[in-house]
Parts: sequence; structure tokens; C-alpha cells
Amino acid sequence: MEFIHRVLSFGVSEKTDVAIINRIKALNAFYLAVLFVLFISVILTSILGIQNLLIINLTAIGLFILLYLLIPPYRFLKINGMATISLSGIMIVLCYLLVPELSSNIMLAFLLLFPIAASTIQVHRSLWISSGLGLVILILNFVPVTDTFEPLLPISLAIFLLIYGTMIVASYLIEKSQSSLIRKQTRIAEYYESEIKQKDEFISKLSHKLRTSLSNITLINNLVHDSRMSSAQKDLLDTLKTSTFDLINDVNDLVEITTPAIIDFKQSILSFSLSEALERTISILYSDDKFNIDVIIEGTEALDYNIIGDPSLLRSILINLIKGLNEYQLTDDPLLLSILIDYESQNLYGLKFSLKFDVENKPGLKKVLNNIHNKTEQRSSKLANANHLLTLTASRLEYSFDELGAKLYFFLDINKDSTRKTEAPDKTDKIKTEVAKGKQKSLSQISMLLVEDNAINQKIVLLSLNKRVKQIDVANNGKEALDMFGTKKYDIILMDIQMPVMDGIIATKKIREIESTSDERVPILAITANALTGDRDNCLAAGVDDYVSKPFQVDDVVDKIMRLLDLE
Repeated sequence: MEFIHRVLSFGVSEKTDVAIINRIKALNAFYLAVLFVLFISVILTSILGIQNLLIINLTAIGLFILLYLLIPPYRFLKINGMATISLSGIMIVLCYLLVPELSSNIMLAFLLLFPIAASTIQVHRSLWISSGLGLVILILNFVPVTDTFEPLLPISLAIFLLIYGTMIVASYLIEKSQSSLIRKQTRIAEYYESEIKQKDEFISKLSHKLRTSLSNITLINNLVHDSRMSSAQKDLLDTLKTSTFDLINDVNDLVEITTPAIIDFKQSILSFSLSEALERTISILYSDDKFNIDVIIEGTEALDYNIIGDPSLLRSILINLIKGLNEYQLTDDPLLLSILIDYESQNLYGLKFSLKFDVENKPGLKKVLNNIHNKTEQRSSKLANANHLLTLTASRLEYSFDELGAKLYFFLDINKDSTRKTEAPDKTDKIKTEVAKGKQKSLSQISMLLVEDNAINQKIVLLSLNKRVKQIDVANNGKEALDMFGTKKYDIILMDIQMPVMDGIIATKKIREIESTSDERVPILAITANALTGDRDNCLAAGVDDYVSKPFQVDDVVDKIMRLLDLE
């Protein structure tokens, strides 16, 4: 069944329209059925010695195969459909004229099936094609073509034409009904998709606003605690803080239930080392307390040069894949990530990424992977998100299962940076790190860039941090942050994500693009009210070093800053 499904779906991509998918599958099914019938017919005619029919069958097999190879349905749907149905009609007429060994009843049965086939594979012209073939049969019965041909009796011809006309009308009505149903379903699907998108955007914006306001309440609460107050006043503020966090949890629950994960990925182009990008990916995975599976990487040593592309996109694909697999109870066996060079040219690497693993919930994993291939899986699934990201690279997720475990794999064509060879790890890194530690600044001496569009949020964050950090500059959006980053050296950047003009994700990616031409890397800490499923992973994959969601405690932010800067 899996083989037949793959044959019928051959040439169908994720972006193919539903109506086109049905026509491609119908044509593939027609080819499969016709070649099977012709193959059986060749065997029988060889045994029975019907020379004319054997020649027609062998010729038809060759022409059908040649037609499929030269103008495949998934590339030339209309031309292939027209050529296929025309070839079928010619083959039937030749058999009708040149093979007297076949009874008229057999040929008429094939003729009566022709309108159904025509309406299936050549939708808009089936009425004229079927009518044309019926007219040819009518003319042939009155014009002698060969000595062996025996025309139908007038009464038999009249009955045939009546039934054939009925089949044409029925096929046409069924075709119109199906086309109308598909259009109606498409309009309904587009309407509900638009409604869901608007609802998701509204809930996301509402969540962001609520979390921002609640975060300000929390920070103000912390600031007020520094003043002298009575124990009763402190109890009231503690109650306010607890109530604020309860409300935040309620907002999170509401968002988790009503909003699926949405990935709107904006790609950038960098020259980077694949092995370093993979190590960064694994470090992101291990920074998640819920992730406790070992990942082994092999195959990157075969790449002699850097690759050109978007490392954050690759990180997002792998993070979604591995975390998605972990939802189906990965076993204690290490998960093996291997990268093989499928082919190599002067400017390209053709890479195959494979994940070998074993899971306890194989039925559940098989079901979701089948749904992804059939386009029925919701985008809230991490595996579906990974497959969606793969479509941005003109690839797709493939899988296989056996008694030893399972494997997910995909292929990527990646540009090679022939000007930059991959570098081996520097043995002096440890010495450099120790020297750097000896020259470290204190927390109060560091230079920080706060990127935040809301004036009230700026004020509250500055009030919360300026007692510990003396040098804090403020940028109102990502574009201002880029301009300031280009003119002044900062030790760390606190980056809001949702901002006008240029959001934090794009700003982070552009900063990483600038840094790719040097050996310096400024830590970026995302402080955002976006707390939907996958937000943390998407931020980290884009190049952010750590993530704090609002509301936050000032001590937590300070701890993360000190860890990122390796301060004592």
C-alpha cells in the first residue's frame, strides 16, 4: 500500500493546489492501471498468437512510458492529460478496426468506459473528446476501412450510441459536481484559515500586551519593596505579586489552548561552519531542562569548506525535529545525527541529514508523520513545523521504520564558500579564555544596549538595572539598535522581540551577519512578552544567547547577564 501511495503521489509537492493534486494522482493511477492491463494483454496475446493486438499493445506500452518521461503529469498536467487520453482513444480505435479476434462486446465495453476516463484525467475537455471518439466510431461503421472489419448492425449501433451518450452526459455532470464541490470546499477552507489566522494574531497581541503590563506591575512591586515599609504593607505587596503571577499563568494557559505555533521565518545569508552550527544547536537543546537525550553528531569532518546559508534556519529545523521526536518517548539509546555528502560540485554541497533513533510510541509517531505527508497535521506539531521550514529550502521530511528503530532524513542543496576553509579547533582557546578572564570587568563596568520600543517599559527596566549597571544605552527598535551597534562596542544586548520598524529576531540575525566577518560575538539576551509555544526555541535558533519572558525578576536577568559574560 505504501508503494502504491508513493506512485500515485509522485510529483506532488507541499505547495501543490488540492485540485491539481487530485488530477496528478488520477493521471498517475491511469498510467498504472493502463500499463498493468497492457502488460497482462501482452502475455495473453503472446500465448494466443494474436499478432496485431500484440503489436498494438507493445507500441502502446512504449508510447505511454515515453509520454510520461518526456512530459510528466506533475510538470505538464494539461498537455500530458490531453496526450494520454488521445493515445488511449487511438489505441481503442485501432483495436476496434484491426483485431477481429476481439469480440465487438469487449471493444464496446472499453468504449463505454472511455467517457469516465476522459472526465477524470482531462476535466475541461472530456465532453468534446468523448463526443469526438463516438463520432469516429459512428463514421467507421459506414466507411469500410479493412476487409476484416465487420461494422455493427444498425440496431446495435443505435443502442451503443444511446448508452455511450448517456455515459458522456453522466460523466460530464459528475465532473461538474465534483469541480463545484472542490471550489466550495476551497472557499470554506480559505475562510476558516483566515478566521483562525486573525484569531491567532489577536490572541498573540493580547497576550503580549497583558504580559507587558503584568511585567511592569511586577518590576514596580520589586522596586517598592526596596523602600521602608511596615510588615502589613509588605504582605499586601507579596499578595499583589502572587496574584500577578497567577494571572500570568492563566494568560499562558489561555494562549496555549487557543493558539497553535506559528513560524514566520525570515532567512538571512551567512558563511558559517556547519559543525559549529550543529554544536550551537545541541547546546540549545541541552539548555532545556526537559531535554535529557544524548545526541551524537558524525559526518561534518568531510566538509572542507564553510557553507553559505542561514544557520538559524538549520538550527530551527533540527531543534523542532529532535524535540518533536522527544514527545514520542525517545529511548535511552543515543540519537544519532549524521550528515553525508550526497554529491559535491564546485559551488554546491548536496547533503543528506539523517536522524537515527528509537521511540516507545511508534504508532503515534507513524500516524503524525503520515499526517504530515498527507497535509492533515496541525502546524502546532513540532515535526510539522520542521517540515514547513524544510519547504522553505525546497526539501521535505522523509522517514522509514524497521525492527532496529526508525530514521528521519532530508536533503539540502547548500552553497559552498570556496573562499573559507573550515578551521580546526584552536588549541590556544583555553589560554585565550584564561587571559580574558584576567581582564574581566565587573557588572557595574559593562556597557549594555537595551532595545525596547515602549517608553514605560524602558523606564522600568532602567530603574530596575541602573543600580547595578551604570552604562545602559537605549534603542527604540531593531533599526536603531543596528545603527548603535555599528558605532559603539557593547558587552551585552538586551533585546525585545516584538517591535515596530524592525523586530528583535531580524535585528539579531543582522547583528550575527555583521559579526560573521570578525571573531567577536556580543551576547544577546531576549527579554520579551512573547511566551507562546516555540518562542524560546525560535529566539535561540535566530542567534539569541538566552531568553527571559516577561514578567521577570531582576535577579534572574542579572544572573543570566553574569553567566553570559562569565563574570565572577
